[in-house]
Amino acid sequence: MYYHPELVNLQEAGKGDYKKFAIESLNEKVAWIPRDWSKVSEDTGIGNPCKASAAKGERFAKAVAEKYAKLFEELVNGEIYPE
Repeated sequence: MYYHPELVNLQEAGKGDYKKFAIESLNEKVAWIPRDWSKVSEDTGIGNPCKASAAKGERFAKAVAEKYAKLFEELVNGEIYPE
């Protein structure tokens, strides 16, 4: 929505309903594994897309860009391992 609002049609979006893992530790986010979307979601999405907005996307994109910029700066100017 933030970068390409012309590509977003919320009238076609699903509800964002999904099935949880059968393994409770995965639901508690003890570990992460990729999901087989065809077994998790009818519309390959998790979460209600109608709660999305361009403003939320902008805040998220800027926050991620700032984190990456800091990482790249540290990689270029710093040492990976302490002496």
